[in-house]
Amino acid sequence: MPYRRFLFFSSLASLVRGVGNVLLGCFAGAAVTELLHSVGLIAVAGFIASAAVVLAVVRLRRRRRSAVRARSTVVASGGPARSSVLDQTLMVTPSQEG
Repeated sequence: MPYRRFLFFSSLASLVRGVGNVLLGCFAGAAVTELLHSVGLIAVAGFIASAAVVLAVVRLRRRRRSAVRARSTVVASGGPARSSVLDQTLMVTPSQEG
């Protein structure tokens, strides 16, 4: 990407993000002040704590799933497919059927 094009879009994004953050702070600050007066500090703290617990549980579950997937990754050797011992013991051939 040419530097002038990069500089233009980078400057534009910085301007939009800066103005957006200031406006968000202004409106969110007023909303939080109103929320604290109507609901109370303890209720807001409880909500934040419960949201943090839910977020932590979701992250732990995702981390455990990705760890299980990483350990169970099968690397293809290029040879014929091998069935497991359990598959071989459970396999019923037509001659074994009654």
